[in-house]
Amino acid sequence: MNKPRLAVMQPYFMPYIGYWQLLAAADRFIALDDVAFTPRGWVNRNRIVVHGAAHLFTLPVRRASHHRLISELELAVDAAWLRAFRLTLEQSYRKAPCFEETMDFLEPLLSSCGGPLLPFLLLSMQTVARHLGIVTPVSLASAVDPEHRQRGQDRILELCRRAGACEYINLPGGRDLYDSAAFASRGVRLEFIVPQERPYPQLARQWLPWLSIMDMLMQLGHTATRQELSGYRLDATGSEFPR
Repeated sequence: MNKPRLAVMQPYFMPYIGYWQLLAAADRFIALDDVAFTPRGWVNRNRIVVHGAAHLFTLPVRRASHHRLISELELAVDAAWLRAFRLTLEQSYRKAPCFEETMDFLEPLLSSCGGPLLPFLLLSMQTVARHLGIVTPVSLASAVDPEHRQRGQDRILELCRRAGACEYINLPGGRDLYDSAAFASRGVRLEFIVPQERPYPQLARQWLPWLSIMDMLMQLGHTATRQELSGYRLDATGSEFPR
């Protein structure tokens, strides 16, 4: 059996296209559920277009703190927030070509938004992946490596060992976190997926790259967005990139 190409990331809510390119390119994906939550990070936040400009939205989380694990947190979503978020999407994107298609896909997910954070994040990942035809299996780090004795790069190397991976792929934001020589010494090739900035029509005053996947789906629909999954290059060293 061929050894898999592995990707490991925190679970995010509606991340940008690069995250989905990473998921699609991997043979196996491990979601880091047993690491500290990062307030003001990308786990529960992303950007869409509102009034022609980039707008940061936040999925409310109860008692969010970097002292708590992602798996320990609860959503703080209520009916008022859901109503306001739906209204924001409608007012911002109702003129987009694929608004109805995308809302039909999003609505069941938004209706289930509540309770523990982790199951909802995994559900949102599964829902988008299915919508885009991505079939990469997703495991939890806490299940693959329940002892969790390492941190940082050593933890990733341990996950690679347990998964039997021969290659580890990451987004360019991780280029300063990992040493290719350390991976090579364990028989693992380290590479970075570098998304290509390919402008598409937006309801913005100027081109806004790397928005939430919701923006791309609203504008292009799921078929054309699926084609964007191949819009990257593999780089052994990474390059300058915003995340």
